[in-house]
Amino acid sequence: MKIIGGYRAVITNIEKKTLPGRHATAGIQWELIFDLLALIEEWMGERGKETTPSERNDLLRTLYAQFCTDSRIDVEQMRATFRLVK
Repeated sequence: MKIIGGYRAVITNIEKKTLPGRHATAGIQWELIFDLLALIEEWMGERGKETTPSERNDLLRTLYAQFCTDSRIDVEQMRATFRLVK
């Protein structure tokens, strides 16, 4: 697994704090998020097209919702989701 832009350090430091307008949730599967962020970064590098922060956030939300129940990443389903992003 890759650490992207220091996310691990940043997220670890804010887990139990409340941010303005947001509440940290103990039930979040941080390792799954880190893995998904790494896969999104890899996909962005292969895509050859600029990806906006909004697109990245939407991808993360969508992939997390797909995989958080099983706590595992279904590679074929992930690829299908990436194909939908134009």
